[in-house]
Amino acid sequence: LGNNGFALKFQNECEFFSSRAAQGKPRLVLELDSPPPMSGADLSVISIERIATNGSHPNDGEDTTYKAHIKNVGDTKSGGFSASWAINGKSGATIDVTEALEPGSESVLTTHSIYRLDKFDHRIQTVSIKLTPAGPDAVPTNNSLLVYQNAKQITVTVPEIFTKGTPRNLCGSRAIEDWIQEHIRIFNDVYAAQSRYSFAPDGVKERVSVSKILLSGSKLTSSETTDGVAPILDSESNWLGADLSFIRAIGLAAGLPDFESMSFPAGQRVTLKQGDHTVSRGSLDLFPGIVGYGDTRYEGALAGAMSLQYEPHSSTAPSLIPLQPTGLLSETDVQALNSRLDHVDLPFVMPKTTLVRASDLTGRPLGNLQLEVFQSKGGVIADAAPVFTLITSPVEGTAILPDKDGQGPFGKLDADGGNGTFLLRATLNGRTEYGWLKAWQVIDTASRGNTAAGLLEVRLNLPSAPLDLDTDLAKDRIVSDSTNVLPIKLSALVSGSGQQEVELGGKPGDWVEIDLGRDRTIGEISLIGDPGAFWNKFDILVYATGQRVEEATAWTKELDWAWTSTNRRDTFASAPGAVVTGYSAPSSRIRFIRVINRSNRTGKLRGIRVTPIKVSQ
Repeated sequence: LGNNGFALKFQNECEFFSSRAAQGKPRLVLELDSPPPMSGADLSVISIERIATNGSHPNDGEDTTYKAHIKNVGDTKSGGFSASWAINGKSGATIDVTEALEPGSESVLTTHSIYRLDKFDHRIQTVSIKLTPAGPDAVPTNNSLLVYQNAKQITVTVPEIFTKGTPRNLCGSRAIEDWIQEHIRIFNDVYAAQSRYSFAPDGVKERVSVSKILLSGSKLTSSETTDGVAPILDSESNWLGADLSFIRAIGLAAGLPDFESMSFPAGQRVTLKQGDHTVSRGSLDLFPGIVGYGDTRYEGALAGAMSLQYEPHSSTAPSLIPLQPTGLLSETDVQALNSRLDHVDLPFVMPKTTLVRASDLTGRPLGNLQLEVFQSKGGVIADAAPVFTLITSPVEGTAILPDKDGQGPFGKLDADGGNGTFLLRATLNGRTEYGWLKAWQVIDTASRGNTAAGLLEVRLNLPSAPLDLDTDLAKDRIVSDSTNVLPIKLSALVSGSGQQEVELGGKPGDWVEIDLGRDRTIGEISLIGDPGAFWNKFDILVYATGQRVEEATAWTKELDWAWTSTNRRDTFASAPGAVVTGYSAPSSRIRFIRVINRSNRTGKLRGIRVTPIKVSQ
């Protein structure tokens, strides 16, 4: 009997939401239990090896051998079996094998097919084999295997720790080979097939097959070559589910670029100094793929020329059209695999002209702004002179990045992307701020069709007027909140010390408000707290004397406090461990500042600082 789905019956009216909805999306919740221990004979197709006359890639039209390795991965002797090959879905004659296999022993069957090179799609041509055991078989799910004729061929190396003793139970089988093949299926059927973008609506058209599984101490012969090697990393592998570290290793062996060096943890791999201080800012990618970098949001609903926000800043289009990250392969990953279907290592396509637009946190262009650009080397931003300096245009706030040797603004990219990051430094109204630009962002904008010219936005927390940094307008002012916390407790938020943490309401719409006493012209509002401890999403609203809260205007909208407080913050000297994160906006006269919870969690905060603009003498 076939299982073609589920039938659901409801006693009352029921409403469903799309899986792409911003809120209310359905969830599939599975309760899983460990499979019972496997015992008895178990025949498994552990691999199908493609053998070419010369190297790992057959020539077009070459007669190619496919060798299936069939192993008894059980603990008792197996009976015979019959096997049927299929080429491109067309079944051949049945082969009967009568001899029994002892536990751990193998049988090898071969077939031949004329290799046809497809430079555009490696999903179509397949070779498969299916076994029908003559006797009892403990795990039927490993009785067949399908590989792709044009696939990237990889070798998997297995450490010695997995070759001794009894392997852990995994997916009903105790065999490390079955665990490996299950991860190859996951990579092909999930990571490759479901990583879809506007320029790749079918996802990746490349596929991966295991040519060799090498146990500890084994080596490839001189005549055997593959596209890459994927190691099983350590004994901490996830045996009962998908092991992400191994899937990552499969992807890298298949040709995914390892650009994780473009993701900078705060306070690491940056030695650039500003005065007496080393720059403490970071730039972790917000929606990385399995390799650890890039963007996995499907952007097909946006116009190709629209600049995506790669940091959690408020932007009109994405707020109206939520972009959902998948955590699978990034846009750059997909472009890399699809552009190399004929196994030729092509350079990434970048726009002929790349522009950067500098704007403040509200999206207002910053014209006539000097941008000093520092380029990474070996994955490090060193304390050195800028590689070049730009001046943004007066109105649009844009500048053209210089092209290096016709290979884009970064020049020829290192294989690990170690030279693929720009740190931008700008000073305005006495404040120095930093922004980031990465090579994968430039590659992605070209992939979306912007090959003639690409525009990337960098937002900088720069004030619209000089700030009076010695004055804190919030200090010792009246503070209240929506949950009626005692004023004496809330007063820690306006003490200026940052020593005491205050817990605030955990429901969406809960708020905390400061009354400055009278209208004051302010230029920045800063929050002091432990990284990630406050509400992850919130609005800061401001309004003046005589206005109601309903008439308040938005000073800023924070979309991801965990990211912002980690990557775009400075240390707070008087409270070890606490950080201060500023939000500048066009200066305005206000009296009341209300911070509103837009998440569904409590928030802990150490202080709120309000900085006025500097009054000219």
